[in-house]
Amino acid sequence: MKTRAATIVGTGMYAPERVISNQYFNDLYKKDIGKFLVEQRNIHERRWMKEDQRTSDLIIPAAEEAMKNAGITAKDLDLIIVSTDTPDYLSPSTASVVAYRMGAVNAGTYDINTACAGFVVGCDIA
Repeated sequence: MKTRAATIVGTGMYAPERVISNQYFNDLYKKDIGKFLVEQRNIHERRWMKEDQRTSDLIIPAAEEAMKNAGITAKDLDLIIVSTDTPDYLSPSTASVVAYRMGAVNAGTYDINTACAGFVVGCDIA
């Protein structure tokens, strides 16, 4: 019996261009939150997407980079798992949107919602 296993053959990343510094929160809350964020959480800035961006808009550039690094195309994908607490829509799944937009016609798709554990849970499921 042949067993199948998921293999990571390429990785990619994408971060929105808009940078929000800790000063934004200092100004918003009228107190020095930035010091706590840096000293206790090692957070110096965060990236926010534009008003017209959706979660799938963040996924696709990272997926395209991962496929390029792996030397494959979207048609080579068997499964797309998206882990998010902020889906594009309630239905269809964001993974289905990603598959459609990338042309991943052979991939099964689904979303998982496991908050901070999403990456680990997604890898475990795959």
